[in-house]
Amino acid sequence: MKFIMKQLFDKPVRRVQKYLKSPLARAAAYGTLQEVREFIVSGEDPNPHTVATPLKEACTRGDLEIARVLLEAGADPNLVTDAWTPLMEAARLGNREMIRLLVEYGADPNTTNEENWTALMAASNNGRTEAVDQLVQFGADPNLQDHVRNTLCYILHV
Repeated sequence: MKFIMKQLFDKPVRRVQKYLKSPLARAAAYGTLQEVREFIVSGEDPNPHTVATPLKEACTRGDLEIARVLLEAGADPNLVTDAWTPLMEAARLGNREMIRLLVEYGADPNTTNEENWTALMAASNNGRTEAVDQLVQFGADPNLQDHVRNTLCYILHV
């Protein structure tokens, strides 16, 4: 791993194109906790402007340890990429432990994406009733409207 990291980080240009995953995001998605830590220590940005952030990848994977390390390194739990925030991803999957962790680190349950969807809408649209209850307890507003003015009640009836 150290050889691979040396090859990656000893290059003069480390730019990541907008639609690719950063090395840290790939490590969060497919690697180990140790690899994630090594990328952070090497100076990898926990908030790259790419299609998916490392934190969102950790949420998709459901890895609480990697998510915690990323949050401690300054990952923004409210950053919208790939149409979702990390909290929306955790809510979509119904991962209540991840939801709690993200809220503890400042995730706003009322943050919206480009279509004005919230984590509450993502959870309800995927039948994650326990996550819906949890998000409401954390302050999610069930009266917010999406981009076509649908509320949570409408989404639940569709």
